[in-house]
Amino acid sequence: MSLLFCDSFDHYATADITTKWTTMSGGVTITSGGRRSTNALKCNGGSCVLTKTLAPGDATCVVGFSYTRDIAATSRALVTILDGASEQMTLIINATSQTLTVLRGSAVGTTIATSTAALSLNVTYYIEFKVLISNTVGTYEVRVNNVNVLSGSGLDTQATANAQWSVLSLNTVFLGGTDVQLRDDLYCLDGVASADATHPDNTFLGDIRIDALFPTAEGTTTEWTPSSGTDNALMVDETTPNTTDYNTATGVEKDTYVMPDAPLAGATLLGYQVCMYIEKTDAGVCTVSPVIRSGGVDYVGTAISPSNGAYAYFLAPYSVDPGTSLVPTEANWNAGEVGAKRAT
Repeated sequence: MSLLFCDSFDHYATADITTKWTTMSGGVTITSGGRRSTNALKCNGGSCVLTKTLAPGDATCVVGFSYTRDIAATSRALVTILDGASEQMTLIINATSQTLTVLRGSAVGTTIATSTAALSLNVTYYIEFKVLISNTVGTYEVRVNNVNVLSGSGLDTQATANAQWSVLSLNTVFLGGTDVQLRDDLYCLDGVASADATHPDNTFLGDIRIDALFPTAEGTTTEWTPSSGTDNALMVDETTPNTTDYNTATGVEKDTYVMPDAPLAGATLLGYQVCMYIEKTDAGVCTVSPVIRSGGVDYVGTAISPSNGAYAYFLAPYSVDPGTSLVPTEANWNAGEVGAKRAT
């Protein structure tokens, strides 16, 4: 499977949410309280919806995240998989019992199954939900802390006219309520095989950690122009993005940056995601691509077209090292660089 999206919630603030996610409504915030003393996504109260439009290559969706809840007053949709604006499959946590239910359609759709195991309040769990959208051969599986608690196959998991999905939704509103929920270390995959047949993305990733890393020094190439001083890395090393210092490219130019070593020595790397915070400042054609420097070679990724006068995150997830087409290794990451190239 291929990595579509991941989020540690550690490199932006509440005001920046819609520069990375597609839509937001209600009391969604970025706050402290995440795992490992990091930030988390918080929903406080009844009206919270956060969506991310993605481009999956098939009808399979796998999503995982840590989850903590403080009261059990109401049922909640933990995650909904949508075909455009229409719900395909939903996973909810039930009021009082704190069991999990899989439904076709929305949080008030057709119940497929309910778990016997219950989640405790004020305990952090890692929840994973996998679905294959189909009228006849649909499948689903729910895991909590790497343990299968619900699964089924040969089912109708398709609520719309299309055997597809394109939107991930967190915390869809269901029956109101005043509970506080925290999410952290989120990932989302499709079912398209990566170039490396042995890559861990071929199934659930399990209880994982996602770390936000920031440039520590200029890399091999520094062609963009810093807004002040002479150190390009200092312009893009902020934990929360700002627009007071930046690098500018006026033509075909490339910047690469030295990154911190992998944060947990000896751990398996499952992939990485380049987060480029960019705006276009004038009229005309402008495209920018992520750059991964691996094995002493720069690999330029797919180009994006930033908007004029509006900063936004442009994300480039990598399931494999572009230099080897294999699972990323700690040594290659530690020796590599990350950057951006203006192509036009």
